[in-house]
Amino acid sequence: MDTIQALSILQPEEKSETGLKAAYRAACLKNHPDKGGDVEIMKLINVAYDFLKNSESWWTGEQSRAAKKQTPLTETFKGMVDKIRTIPGLKIEIIGSWLWISGNTYDHKKLFKGLGMSFSGNKKAWYYHEDTYRKRSKKKFSMNDIRELHGSQDIKTENNSIAA
Repeated sequence: MDTIQALSILQPEEKSETGLKAAYRAACLKNHPDKGGDVEIMKLINVAYDFLKNSESWWTGEQSRAAKKQTPLTETFKGMVDKIRTIPGLKIEIIGSWLWISGNTYDHKKLFKGLGMSFSGNKKAWYYHEDTYRKRSKKKFSMNDIRELHGSQDIKTENNSIAA
């Protein structure tokens, strides 16, 4: 499926996330099998919605994507980074509004737990997020997928030369 096919199925009135959701809801109400619609058409609607939702470029544009990549450090993040910046072998990065720590972390897990961080076994990295978060889909994303969606900013540590 390409963007034109997906847009012809959903026909959003507004080129935004809100417009996409409204078009999806309208198409679901009209074509849902419980309301007398066809199952195959509903499958197409779901595929079109997932396609457009995951290819943000058609409704957000490059300007907002660039804004995502320039996430400022909050005071909490700055405090956490200052405490772990001197540990050798770590990669510290901000992805969206999340702080991710990877690398040689095993010997420092008590420190990370003390800072309120959690460990992701799938990604083999520690993470921290200030707000409450509820996962809304069953999709599994790799770290590269997450970086692509939200932008990534590496934090310079005293033991490597990665630019902030």
